[in-house]
This record gives sequence, structure tokens and C-alpha cells, in this order.
Amino acid sequence: MATEQEQKEASAKIAEKLEEIRRLTKECESIADTVGVSFNWPEPAYGMGGYYISKENYIRDYLDPDDPDYAEDVKLIMEAKKADYDSGWGWKASSQSC
Repeated sequence: MATEQEQKEASAKIAEKLEEIRRLTKECESIADTVGVSFNWPEPAYGMGGYYISKENYIRDYLDPDDPDYAEDVKLIMEAKKADYDSGWGWKASSQSC
């Protein structure tokens, strides 16, 4: 059984690695947004992954250019700093595609 000190050290290492994952994920988002691609990440286990839809992909694949609100919708999407659950772009749980 691990000592209390070993548990604290392990927890600190895990927190450090998770922060690294968060930083790398943000890097991936930035790359995707820069060129307008989407990507998925099926980790850490089956059913727990997700996919990222860039703003440009969402605009191209899901908005209708003939819609009278198209220009305003594109403007709002491009100005948004963060996606929320109802946004068509950003991170989506893999289960949302079922």
C-alpha cells in the first residue's frame, strides 16, 4: 500500500500530466481552427471520447448561405470566444453523434 506521501506525489504528477493534456488539446483546437478542420479524440476509453468541429467546418457544412441570417450567424460564430452545449462547433461528446 502506498504511503500518504507517495499518494500526494502521485496526485501531483497526475495533475501535472492532465494540465499538459489540457494545453495540448488547446493547441489542437487552435490548429484546427486556423485551417478549418475537425478532429476526434477517442480516448481515454470507449464511449468517453469526443470530436471537435472547427468554426469554419461548422459554417461550411451546417449553415445555409441562402438563409437571410447567414451573414449575422457567421459573424456571431467567428466572434465567439468559447462554444457552449448548443453551439454547433467546438467539442461534442462522441455519444452526441449516436
